[in-house]
Amino acid sequence: MSVDSPYAAQLAVIPVRRQEAAVAGSTTAYWVYGPDDAAVTILAVHGFRGEHHGLEPIVAQLPDVRIVSPDLPGFGETPPLPGRAHDLAAYVDWLTAFAAQVAPGAVVLGHSFGSIVAAAAVAAGLPTPRLILINPIGAPALAGPRGILTRLAVFYYWMGAKLPARIGDALAQPTDRAGDEHRHGQDPRPGPATLRARPARHLLLALRRPGRACARRS
Repeated sequence: MSVDSPYAAQLAVIPVRRQEAAVAGSTTAYWVYGPDDAAVTILAVHGFRGEHHGLEPIVAQLPDVRIVSPDLPGFGETPPLPGRAHDLAAYVDWLTAFAAQVAPGAVVLGHSFGSIVAAAAVAAGLPTPRLILINPIGAPALAGPRGILTRLAVFYYWMGAKLPARIGDALAQPTDRAGDEHRHGQDPRPGPATLRARPARHLLLALRRPGRACARRS
């Protein structure tokens, strides 16, 4: 049984348009939410195995902010980068080039794996007035008290890769399906599928504090 998305009504009144940009030898699909004349633009970088829909709970809380939300190379509607390993360096180069072309001077926001890409790009020289990290990955994933959870996640994706493609994709990409349901006003589970509204309020505080990086763990 599906239920109404908790964000459907908020998203319905926010303008959004799909666009494409030629970046790093590939075509990046991206979505622009909010008014073009907004005082603040955020470049939002989604997490691993996700795509732009996964950050729509944040978009829903920021109707007056212009948000540029791409599908990273190899995810969603953006094809992989040709002739390159999809390592951190490749994603940093891609994000730097994408930001310069589509959202120069924007606030940079990264979620989960996107926090690694965003932080590395800013450290390498990507200019931004603010860096916002949500559920950041800032420690070796296999170390510390949460190491067992990382190993379980690795096994989860390994199992998905071993299964037939149709079953494996369904198992390994729950965030993609949840995002599609959000856009069509339904959620396959009782609660929000990805990020909740609470981090969005934290973002509003971060946006009012220029010159500071902000990390949030939900």
